Amino acid sequence: TCATEGERAETLNKWIQVAIDTKTALGNLFGFASIMLGLCMPQIQRLTVTWHVLRQKFTDSAFNFEAKLRPTLKSMNECTNPQAPNTTIPHLLPCVLLQERTIEEIMGQNSRPLSSLEVSCLSSWESSTSDFGLGTLFAHLEASRKFGESLTSLRRNAEIVLSDSKVDDLLLDMFRTEFHLKFLWGSRGATVSAADRHSKFEQVLTVMSDKCEPPEPPAPTQPSQAYSPAIGTSV
Repeated sequence: TCATEGERAETLNKWIQVAIDTKTALGNLFGFASIMLGLCMPQIQRLTVTWHVLRQKFTDSAFNFEAKLRPTLKSMNECTNPQAPNTTIPHLLPCVLLQERTIEEIMGQNSRPLSSLEVSCLSSWESSTSDFGLGTLFAHLEASRKFGESLTSLRRNAEIVLSDSKVDDLLLDMFRTEFHLKFLWGSRGATVSAADRHSKFEQVLTVMSDKCEPPEPPAPTQPSQAYSPAIGTSV
């Protein structure tokens, strides 16, 4: 909804800073991954002019995003990034996505198209490793088993981070899933399947992205020339 590339670049810069603080200061890996997945969406990444302005005006943020934050998210999705001792909420998303799969999908007997979240979090290691991601799958399952064992330390870290915070019940409602469902989709839309909601939301984002930076028109195709073997030239 920003009017100019400069405003959009400033917004990207602010969200990159929020991602950094969410991970380092708050230890909220789930929130960090959510912000990064939003910044890495195709509708955001295609804004080439906006990212160019970001690199010019906010060079440090652009460098941190490309050189540090994106590799960190990739390592988290591949379960190769050690969990920091100040973690308050671990990286739960891959475990949740894996647990939502049916046995038919795990065995490859159901060719259901993957959601954008599955493509972002799971496909990179499921399709690129020699063992088809079985090693990473085992690592995620092991990590999910340790979540329960770490509840005491996670709670203690959260209490330390939030020790000086004041909770506003009205503001807290804005972060509830139920509020976002009804705010974005209405009472009727909140009852449809998550896949339908996500698909519609991506369509809206695509329209908004194209409005910010219209896609380049396709290059005109050259008329094909027929080859005549009789004279060895094109006619």
